[in-house]
Amino acid sequence: MGAEYNIAILGAGIAGLAFGTLASRAGHNVQIFDQFDQPAPIGSGLMLQATGLAVLDALGLVEKTLAFTSPIKRLHGASIKSGRTVLDVRFMALRESLRAEGVQRGVLFNLLLDTAKAAGTELVTNAKIADCDSAAGSISLSSGKVVGPFDLVVDALGVNSPLVPDQGRTLPYGALWATLEWPENAPFNVEALEQR
Repeated sequence: MGAEYNIAILGAGIAGLAFGTLASRAGHNVQIFDQFDQPAPIGSGLMLQATGLAVLDALGLVEKTLAFTSPIKRLHGASIKSGRTVLDVRFMALRESLRAEGVQRGVLFNLLLDTAKAAGTELVTNAKIADCDSAAGSISLSSGKVVGPFDLVVDALGVNSPLVPDQGRTLPYGALWATLEWPENAPFNVEALEQR
């Protein structure tokens, strides 16, 4: 094993927990900073494609995760105004065994959180990130506390990270996610993710 590093991961989401587990298992000292008093899943369901499934396999979680997923063999998007298809990906056209898996974020989050803890990853809660000094390897919390130094700081805070410059634009659309009973004769393809 190589040198042991002190690593700070900002954000206890899917990416932060997965990387934290891998780095802890590699022998590094890992702290994951989360703004909440108890880490919890935030956001919609997820679609796991080949890369995500490969990471879960490296974590030893692919079989446990697949027990809670639904296969997705096609992505289809159409414009509401024109009805024109704007996205049509058929995974099996690329490779016969290729598919994605749909999973509720909470299921995947809980598997990753338990795995990160078991790997020895330290969770630091109530730690909202305000800034990062890359030269010093330190992070500043909104409380005013400065933590570090770290050999590596990983920003896994997502699109609203305070460490990313504001792009100055808001996209003119959104999404509404819900879990519903599936009617027996529904006019939808159960193996497709359809978007309008």
